[in-house]
Amino acid sequence: MRRLALAASLAAALAAPPALADESFTPQQEEAIGKLVRQYILDHPEIILEAVQALEQRKQAEADVRRGDAIKANWQDLAQNPASPTIGNADGDVTVVEFFDYNCGYCRKMTEDIFDLVRDDGKIRYVLKELPIFGEGSRFAAKAALAADRQGKYREFHYALMTAGVTIDEASTRAIAQQVGLDMARLETDLLDPELDAELDKNYELAHLLGVEGTPALVIGQAFVPGARPYDELARLVAAARKTKS
Repeated sequence: MRRLALAASLAAALAAPPALADESFTPQQEEAIGKLVRQYILDHPEIILEAVQALEQRKQAEADVRRGDAIKANWQDLAQNPASPTIGNADGDVTVVEFFDYNCGYCRKMTEDIFDLVRDDGKIRYVLKELPIFGEGSRFAAKAALAADRQGKYREFHYALMTAGVTIDEASTRAIAQQVGLDMARLETDLLDPELDAELDKNYELAHLLGVEGTPALVIGQAFVPGARPYDELARLVAAARKTKS
């Protein structure tokens, strides 16, 4: 629908008589030029699609530049925030940051692949950014996960939530917390800490600055990678980040 709307707008603009700055053209000449342009478009309608594609590519390139600048400007908050849980090699040579939601099907699908890659590679520093966008159940789970990090059990709790195969809400979150051995009394106390909400708000703000439009969203090295990716592609992206860095 978006492409059709762009095409329609472009066609209307191109088919209209051009606004020419040169006053030497008479109204009759301008009308004749407009008719020639319109007829050419009617004879070669494929140029509209080509123009739309070129416009989309240019907009995407501009967005990529802005996003790259945002990653560099916010790298400390993105990759070095001590409040963000980290898995893998703390001294790894490539940092992978993931924005995710526990009720996101694509995030769940990628969990095994990214955990396997972090284990197999051995040099990845994996930073997890809770970004609950699927309702209150997701937000409760995100806060619980940050609280679990205070007990040194984030990895186990995160993995269990991601692979539970059920809707993540307050009840399922508490049940999984018990299964992984969290101190439930301490968990309930920590859930009341406003710092957890503040951390989630920081993640929302950071995601906005980076132009994150959904979960999962990854930053691998300095490259923004939207959407879930399989093991082999993740490995290639990590290798590319490592090569760029070196």
